[in-house]
Amino acid sequence: GQRLPARLARAMDGAPLMVGGTRSDGMRSLLLFVSGTCPISRKILPIAQDFTRRESIDLVCLGDDTDAMQHDLIARFALSPGRFVNDPEIGRLLGVDKLPFALLLDASGLIVAKGLVNTREHLESLVVAGETGHVSVQSYLNARPRAA
Repeated sequence: GQRLPARLARAMDGAPLMVGGTRSDGMRSLLLFVSGTCPISRKILPIAQDFTRRESIDLVCLGDDTDAMQHDLIARFALSPGRFVNDPEIGRLLGVDKLPFALLLDASGLIVAKGLVNTREHLESLVVAGETGHVSVQSYLNARPRAA
C-alpha cells in the first residue's frame, strides 16, 4: 500500500488537524470524502459514525463545499467540527472523483484500503480488505465467491 504523508489542514473549528502520517495514539483513521449535496453522502454519514465508533477508528470527514454548507452538514449529523476538513486539495491529490469515497489508514498512515462507500457493507469490507491485503473495496468484492 501507499503511505499518506502527513498534511496539516484546517478543521472546520479553525484548529489545525493532521491528516495522514503516523499517529501517536496507534488508532486507524477513516478519511471519508462527503458532500451535503450528495444524497448517498448524507445516507452514509450516520452509518460511518456508528461503524467507526464500534471499530475504534478515528473518523475524519473531508469535503470541498462552501464553509456554510459544511457547517450545515456538521450540525445536521452532529459531526465534530474538529474532525472535518473543507479542502478540495486533499481529494484532488488522492484522485477522489466520486462520493462518498473513503480511505482506511493504519496508525502509520499506510492506506490499507480505499473505495466508494455506499453502505455499511462497503465500510466493513474496507476493514476486511485491509486485513486480507486488498487495497480497494472493489478488488475485495470482485475476489469474493458469489452466492448461488
